[in-house]
Amino acid sequence: MTAPSGPAAQTRPTPARLRSVLGASVATSVAIQLINVVTGVLIARRLGPHGRGELTAVILWPSLFALIGSLGVSDALTFRAARRGDPTGTLVGSGLTLAVVQSLVLMAVGLVLIPVVLGRYGAETRRTGELFLLYVPLNLASLYLMGVLNGLQRMGSYQLLRLVVIATTGAGLVLVAVLGQLTVRDAVLVYLAANLLTLLLAAALTLPLLEGPVRVALGTCRELVHYGVRSHTSNVSVYLNARLDQLLVSLFLAPTLLGLYTVAVTLGSLTLLIGGSVALIALPAIAALERGPGRTERARALIAVTAVLGVLITVPLLIGAPAVISLFFGHAFAGAVTAARVLLVGTMLFGINRVLEALLKGVGRPLDAGIAETVAVVVTVLALAVALPLLGLVGAALASVAAALTSGLILTRRATVALDCGWRELLSVRGGDLAALWRSLWPAGAGH
Repeated sequence: MTAPSGPAAQTRPTPARLRSVLGASVATSVAIQLINVVTGVLIARRLGPHGRGELTAVILWPSLFALIGSLGVSDALTFRAARRGDPTGTLVGSGLTLAVVQSLVLMAVGLVLIPVVLGRYGAETRRTGELFLLYVPLNLASLYLMGVLNGLQRMGSYQLLRLVVIATTGAGLVLVAVLGQLTVRDAVLVYLAANLLTLLLAAALTLPLLEGPVRVALGTCRELVHYGVRSHTSNVSVYLNARLDQLLVSLFLAPTLLGLYTVAVTLGSLTLLIGGSVALIALPAIAALERGPGRTERARALIAVTAVLGVLITVPLLIGAPAVISLFFGHAFAGAVTAARVLLVGTMLFGINRVLEALLKGVGRPLDAGIAETVAVVVTVLALAVALPLLGLVGAALASVAAALTSGLILTRRATVALDCGWRELLSVRGGDLAALWRSLWPAGAGH
């Protein structure tokens, strides 16, 4: 197959370029987390534990519908764009057509299920949950366009879109809070507006890269779904492993407890965000390389960087959790400290797992990642069934750690087979990794 020479032509991921991309991804993640901290503090202080719990429940369920119904098409678009399998016009047209069909089905299902899953929260909260179903088409269309940009390694555009949706949400929430009383419904309207703006920007950034007309190819749609479904097993399982505790707390415990648990999850989100950031660049970077020692070394370095950053972020938060929660969220959320400390350990493991999954998808073995995460979901369900009634929020956090350990062991085994190396080699951290990380974050001459 001839490499494209038009606007979608790609740059092969050399080590220097990969360091630059990694630095941009990590920097974007840090910016996103800082914004999330500000908005999380604002929401928690304005809504209190009860209102924070209601908002979490409203957002969780439509987000779950969107994730389950996406069928992994975003990953498939990234993979096929990185492999240069189709003209970008065909990828975009086929991807957006799938987004429309999926959204119609998912919103219909949501209108039936939202009154059931939010039945304990009152009529106003249920109506707000139904309104937030508009998130589904906005989210799917944005993610699919971002999937194409990611596969083409247009990382500047990709990172910008990651940041825009969070920044506009944060700015909107601050504006609403300044102008009047922030409510759950107000927050939902801000989330929807931010996702709409992100979709419009994604379309504007993708348009100049189109090769050929925007068209729907049934064969491409089939290929996207075929790869996507195999990859999707891990996507859904990852989401369930990360959110099943919150989903069950929303169903069986009071909104106030869900609000406390949401703050505990927020404290560990930076660690998880680092793993997610590395995973985003790992999939296209590994997919563009041929089998061999170079690909294995690249995979090992990506895991090492994730582990180092995870430790550097997690340890201070473990020590300072009580002070951080009290300072930023208020004394009303002091009950979240113990659960937050347990979740910090779990999110560090989850971050490394995200990179392992991306590596497996990059070498064309997405189902391997799905198997590991599916087993972890079973562990999560069993652990929650035992620990949630006995230990409450701490039990939910321990269930997450158990799931992360389970999936990590299986993913490591699968990755060693796929990359032809031993687990010690794959998980080793070398001095050169730290130097490369430093250069990616602080390139020579940056201060001049």
